Order: sequence, then C-alpha cells, then structure tokens
Amino acid sequence: MDSALPGEIRIAVLNGKTRLPVSDLAVKIRLQMNRKNDYHVGPKLTDDLGEVVFSPADIQAAIESAQKESLMDYAGIEWYSGRITVRILSPSELHQTIEVLRLWRAPESTVSPLMGAKNEAFESMSYDYPAPAGTQISVVLTV
Repeated sequence: MDSALPGEIRIAVLNGKTRLPVSDLAVKIRLQMNRKNDYHVGPKLTDDLGEVVFSPADIQAAIESAQKESLMDYAGIEWYSGRITVRILSPSELHQTIEVLRLWRAPESTVSPLMGAKNEAFESMSYDYPAPAGTQISVVLTV
C-alpha cells in the first residue's frame, strides 16, 4: 500500500436503541481529495459483529480501478486530503450501486451479497473523519 493513503479502516455499526451490532448494512468510504474527484471504496456489508473492514488492498484496488476507467478525472494520491467520509447507503443508493455493478458486469460474488443488505431499516448517513496517511482508523457509528 502507498504510505500516502490511510491504513486499515475498521467501522463498527450499533443500533441506537438496542446498542446491538447491525449486520448486513452496506457501508462505503470516500477518500477526500484536494484536487479532482474523490475516490470511493465499497460498498461492503457489516458482519455479524456489525463490523466492516476496508483494508489497504481494498483502498488501493478502488484507486487503481477508478484511474483505469477515467484517468483524467482523478488526481494522484499525493492529493489525498487526510480525510474520509463513511457513508451508510440509502436503499435507493444501494439499488443504484447494484445496477451499476451489473452494468459493468461485476462478478455475482460482488453483487449477490448486496441484495441482502438491510439498509431499508435505517436512515442513510455520512460522517467525516480525519484519516491521516499511514494510520489505522476505527470508527463506531450508531444508527
């Protein structure tokens, strides 16, 4: 992984009423850039413990994919701002994401799990966090 990017990003999601973990919730992150477009990673689903991990490999793969598709639309990683946005997708965002993945012929192993996401039971929300290059980030969200 490039040291100009954040390290592992671990997100835990808890139900605000029960304080229990929320599984099968589609979450994505956005790396905020100081130039051109931001990079988006995910979505990925929370596990039975309400956790989802975005590894350095996940981040690097998303960057490489975006640059491969639209090189001129993205700045180099040296323009990373040191901030991320964690987003819980709305049902319509999730549906749109699934449609785009199908359009781009993503593997069924990528699309199928998203079909079972429980995002309709919760409001979509976004949170901004500092995520300096090379650091591991842990975030707990209450929905």
